[in-house]
Amino acid sequence: CKHQLAARLAEVVQAYTEVRVPDEELAIILSRL
Repeated sequence: CKHQLAARLAEVVQAYTEVRVPDEELAIILSRL
């Protein structure tokens, strides 16, 4: 289910944000998924 994937992705994004990943890097990471 895509909702589960989105939920897990949100958790990953949250984890990266806590580590202070720049928005540009985060955008690159998301664009490669």
